[in-house]
Amino acid sequence: MDEQIIKLGDYDIVRVDDYNLELQKNGELLGYYGFMCHAVREAFRRTMNDVRQAGAFNDILGDEEQIAEMSDDLFNSVPVSAVYDFSSKAKEALLK
Repeated sequence: MDEQIIKLGDYDIVRVDDYNLELQKNGELLGYYGFMCHAVREAFRRTMNDVRQAGAFNDILGDEEQIAEMSDDLFNSVPVSAVYDFSSKAKEALLK
């Protein structure tokens, strides 16, 4: 299937089949996820860590532990209905 669902900064979330998403950076596989919110949380966490490691805004962003805590807060704010599925043109084409 390999359909790019969303691009978040340097990270791509790609649907690879009916049940799995991949988080990728520059085409490199970083992890598999069953739900969109998990992939988004990981992309957010990695983006924040990339910014922190670049030395930008350290006084604002905090350390790695604080970034992980922020990621969890973001994850918990996602509506439950968004966890289960999302639209996909490739999936719709398979169902026809």
